[in-house]
Amino acid sequence: MFGLKRRQSSLAVDVRWIEPRDIAAVLAIERSCFLYPWKKRDLNRVLGKKGNAGVVAEVRDAVKAFIIVRRPYSRRGIAPMEILNLAVDEQFRRRGIGRKLVQSIDNRAGIVAEVGELNLDAQLFFRSLGFRATGIIPQPFDDCQDGYRFVYNVK
Repeated sequence: MFGLKRRQSSLAVDVRWIEPRDIAAVLAIERSCFLYPWKKRDLNRVLGKKGNAGVVAEVRDAVKAFIIVRRPYSRRGIAPMEILNLAVDEQFRRRGIGRKLVQSIDNRAGIVAEVGELNLDAQLFFRSLGFRATGIIPQPFDDCQDGYRFVYNVK
């Protein structure tokens, strides 16, 4: 269902599937990045659902970023993958780790992400990867802001 492509860069980053031992590090990154972070039960519930998967990026054997994705069921075949959550440790941002995570997921049918209207960094990040903003989503997040739907290679 999911393909995982390993990528190399000047920063030694290992991209791999998330494992139970990674949960504490993922939650620490989550808490440092978001005003309304997922809790352990939220993360476990999302990762436990069929069609969902998580990938982490390690630098020197320490988790520094993660991405959680979902491939929705579609009767018409493979549906675009949805990015449910993506975060990079603040000290490792702008070093290609987030890009590496997005590129590591199998995106033959495209990728969809929702980004808050106030999250300019995420909007610029997705645009730099070739995503296009295609619509406004009324208040998809807990903080009552509207969001933008970004799509990549959706046919």
